[in-house]
Amino acid sequence: MLIKCQKIFILLGDDCNLACRYCIQHPLVRVRKSADVPPELLEWIDREAELADGMLDICFFGGEPLLYFDAIKTIVGCHRAENVQYHMITNGKALTEEMVSFFNAHHVYLNISWDGDRVKETRRYDVFEKNRDNLLKLDCLGVNAVVSSKAYPCDVLKAMQKIDDAYYALHRRHIKVHTDFIFGCDLPDPSLSDGIDYEKLNEQVKRILAEYDKFARGGTADPVIIQWMTFYLEGYLWAMSHDESPYCQNGRGILNVDLKGNLYFCHNTRQMIGTIWSRNDRYISRVDALESGVEKQKAVCRQCPAYKLCRICCKLIPPEKREDHYCRLRRAVFAPMAEYIEHTLAGYAKEGKQ
Repeated sequence: MLIKCQKIFILLGDDCNLACRYCIQHPLVRVRKSADVPPELLEWIDREAELADGMLDICFFGGEPLLYFDAIKTIVGCHRAENVQYHMITNGKALTEEMVSFFNAHHVYLNISWDGDRVKETRRYDVFEKNRDNLLKLDCLGVNAVVSSKAYPCDVLKAMQKIDDAYYALHRRHIKVHTDFIFGCDLPDPSLSDGIDYEKLNEQVKRILAEYDKFARGGTADPVIIQWMTFYLEGYLWAMSHDESPYCQNGRGILNVDLKGNLYFCHNTRQMIGTIWSRNDRYISRVDALESGVEKQKAVCRQCPAYKLCRICCKLIPPEKREDHYCRLRRAVFAPMAEYIEHTLAGYAKEGKQ
């Protein structure tokens, strides 16, 4: 029996207008594909929305989604279901005033990939330097950074706060912020992972925790730091209540579909496992086969101090490469964070607080 879908990544195409130094999609063929949207895909989205419990989140993905603006307009403009919300992960370089007007009119949330003050060393382009006015006009704006040897979490959050200050002055609300972590294998530029200064990383995490602790004790902190920490705190509390750490739902609760209706195991690969017309028991068996190592890995991950904050291990990471980069980086960030949260919760319990 199929699990109800919570999120759909629509893979518009692999074409991109940047060449970021850590993009794991570099091996994909970058040939502009047809951006025609078949009626069957629109009907399928509506059917998935009818089956969903609550809102169905649809994320436009590339390549670079803004290069496929016509397809985005077709999909957003034609859907009939009321419980569908749209967002995209974009570098923002191609954003125009026309696009801003369309996205604002349809409440589309744009999550801009940007790595702080040293973004030119990772993405070779600073979109907030080149296209700042259009970005700040967006009604629904988020900023996402990738932690690497050129972008450390506290530095990135402080840079994001400057953007948040400008955005808040215009809209009287804050941007959304998030950070990802560099994969650590099969990168175009391995130095972005191999060159991480873990002593500096540890110091940066401690600075964030110290500032957040002031806020937790009734003081003040940067809004982006509060938001960043709240995201992980809520995830930690969820993991405690479910005695589990959330892991990747690609192939099940998260579906990855291209404009032709092909379904993929993950939005970062092109490993096709079915179509929108064949999402059946055979499809599920293929997902099960690809996830065969998850339960075994969970047993190992449970012993890690970062378990409640880390989404276990991405299935794209070869087992022999997990510890050297992937796990070490996440443990360096999440272990002190988990220790702080556990200490804080223990203190609240001792004082009789909820």
